[in-house]
Amino acid sequence: MSWVTKASLDRIEKLGMTADNKCFRCNAPLMISGTGRSIWVRPFDGGFGEVMLVGEVYCPKCDSAPEPPGYGTPIYEDEIVELS
Repeated sequence: MSWVTKASLDRIEKLGMTADNKCFRCNAPLMISGTGRSIWVRPFDGGFGEVMLVGEVYCPKCDSAPEPPGYGTPIYEDEIVELS
């Protein structure tokens, strides 16, 4: 079970990915770069102290590896999705 940002998944889906999670352009396996993020709940500026590993999806050939934010950097729960 992996959690990634909606923004990175939307970007990869727009660029194209195959059914077996490879880049549509170059056929490279997609990668995830992540760090522990503090999960916040809207409309509040805070959460329950939960920190989860949240990643950014990218293609190692077509993209540069994303620079993950510092450990514990907040992200709202509606900005992440679970990959199965």
